[in-house]
Amino acid sequence: MKITTFCSNLFQVKDEESGTLEAVQAIQSTTLTLQKAKDAYTQKGLEFDKLKKENASAKDLEKAEAKLKKAQEDYKNLVDKYSAIKEDFEKKMSLACKVKKLRVPL
Repeated sequence: MKITTFCSNLFQVKDEESGTLEAVQAIQSTTLTLQKAKDAYTQKGLEFDKLKKENASAKDLEKAEAKLKKAQEDYKNLVDKYSAIKEDFEKKMSLACKVKKLRVPL
């Protein structure tokens, strides 16, 4: 009887913690992607500034500016996505801590 109870409790804990694991993986993945987008945005900005200083042709400046705006938009979208994922992560971690606190006998 004790083994059956233990197994059912184990599966319950596993189910409860899977959401937390997914939240951790999502925030790790999004953080990495966000950093790459930030680096790309910074690089495009530096390239655009360099072309401006070198008095590049209007066509080259327009291309660089378009790339910069796209990188900016991508970065902005990822910042918004990260905010939502971070909020979900914090909520799930807080809930997981409360659940663990309830399980620990005093």
